[in-house]
Amino acid sequence: GVEWQSNTSPNNNSYTVQWGQSPLTLGNGNRLFPTTTDTGLSNLSNNTQYDVYVAEACGSGDTSAYTDALTGCTKATVKYTTDFSSGSFPDCWSGSGQVNSSCDGRSNVLSLSNGEMATSNEVNASNSQSVTVTYYWGLGACSGQSFSGDTLKIQWYNGKDWITEKTYAGAQSSLTKDSFD
Repeated sequence: GVEWQSNTSPNNNSYTVQWGQSPLTLGNGNRLFPTTTDTGLSNLSNNTQYDVYVAEACGSGDTSAYTDALTGCTKATVKYTTDFSSGSFPDCWSGSGQVNSSCDGRSNVLSLSNGEMATSNEVNASNSQSVTVTYYWGLGACSGQSFSGDTLKIQWYNGKDWITEKTYAGAQSSLTKDSFD
């Protein structure tokens, strides 16, 4: 759902919410007319970025301007697979680094340099009995260069803290498949 604060006192209890897949042009979105400062959105697709705009009815025939876009991503549900075939980070991912068109016989590989990181969108696994994360890694496998202090950490977020699941060190001449449960 979406929540906001009214700028009027007393609250007029009349709003227009426009929402849709990002980037949304105002006027082209789905419309809701809630009478409270929160509303639910339905028929959302997993792993998709949405924009939401809110305007308040200020009196008879008078409406505020729409807010700036509130942008958020829906959670992916298990089974979730992604690649970097677009040549950049997929929707709802964040971080730095570059996508290599090929590396070690694999295409569309994310390459991170010193201090760079990548974070996937949130994957909702709360209803699953078990989750297995599978990935390929290789320090220096794409560039042919690895330095003595290079490390790679695979972490997951438990809602409060980042948990380091695996740490890799040392040069790799090729990509290696690994996983954790």
